[in-house]
Amino acid sequence: MSTITRPSGCPPPTRPAAADWIPSPLARLTVDQYEAMVDSGVFTERDRFQLINGFLVAKVPKKRPHMIACDKIGHMLERTIPGGWHVMPDGPVRLPPGSEPQPDFAVVRGKPEDYPVLAPEPDDLALVVEVVASNVSEDRKLASVYGGAGIPVYWIVNLKARQVEVYTLQQQGGYAKPRRLSTN
Repeated sequence: MSTITRPSGCPPPTRPAAADWIPSPLARLTVDQYEAMVDSGVFTERDRFQLINGFLVAKVPKKRPHMIACDKIGHMLERTIPGGWHVMPDGPVRLPPGSEPQPDFAVVRGKPEDYPVLAPEPDDLALVVEVVASNVSEDRKLASVYGGAGIPVYWIVNLKARQVEVYTLQQQGGYAKPRRLSTN
């Protein structure tokens, strides 16, 4: 067996070279590939990420203000949605070919048991809601994912600015400029 040794006098590297460089091309996953990996047990409930445009994206841990806001929003949605729909908290929504985000809430057609294997898809969704306590820019970028999939309405509940950004689908596709509603 051969081994590779460091030349004498050559110090060990202190950090990987070009740590800020991400090689390309990156490999992308489809929703079907991602779900097969989840189903096989490759990922567990402790793995905190979601599939966005074919890439695994880390989910930010939730802090108390976010959790309290979600509790209030969940109760409000439950009281206001019409019959034939249900509120799905923190669950995946299937947006083929390459996204399966996990919004804080989705208003979904039917009952939870109507989705025993696959997550709800765009035709099953009336509204998705993301609650953000700090950096809202990533959630604003998600608007192109939700709007591109044809989700009728997307809310960003911006706790820091104390406002709700309401994105609604246009006839020609994608979302119109958001309306900002103050929560004060």
